[in-house]
Amino acid sequence: MAELNRIPDDSLVLVCDSRKALFLRNAGTSIHPQLEVLEHMDAPRPDPNDEPEHPGKRYDGGSSAAGFHPRSAMETTDVEKLRAKEFAEAIAESLTSRQRGDGFKHLIIAAPPEFLGLLRDEISDGLADLVMAEIPKRLTGSPVEKIATSLVAEW
Repeated sequence: MAELNRIPDDSLVLVCDSRKALFLRNAGTSIHPQLEVLEHMDAPRPDPNDEPEHPGKRYDGGSSAAGFHPRSAMETTDVEKLRAKEFAEAIAESLTSRQRGDGFKHLIIAAPPEFLGLLRDEISDGLADLVMAEIPKRLTGSPVEKIATSLVAEW
């Protein structure tokens, strides 16, 4: 990605992680950006009844750890990773519909490295061509006013 020091007016800024996504646009100038929230998405909260079984638990109520031999060679499912992937898919769908509606020309993405990789896998080639910058940083907990300065400081 090219190193930039501005946020163009016609760009969409996506700040996200595996639990929250903010879609922002620049209401200021490219030199003095002022981001405003267009949309806020939260990942669906997990249902406590859908929690994965604890490792070593058998369906018949016994414990597979009771004997010397494990009952299964399969790994336990990483539910958090599956939820993050599903949320990345939802964000990609929202980006696609927003591109069709608003027609932004540039996309700037700020996300933690592991989620950035999931998101890269989910966005279409057309959207990937619009990506101007990827910032591998967690900014979802920052106030909107500080996000712009954090993005420009990163570039």
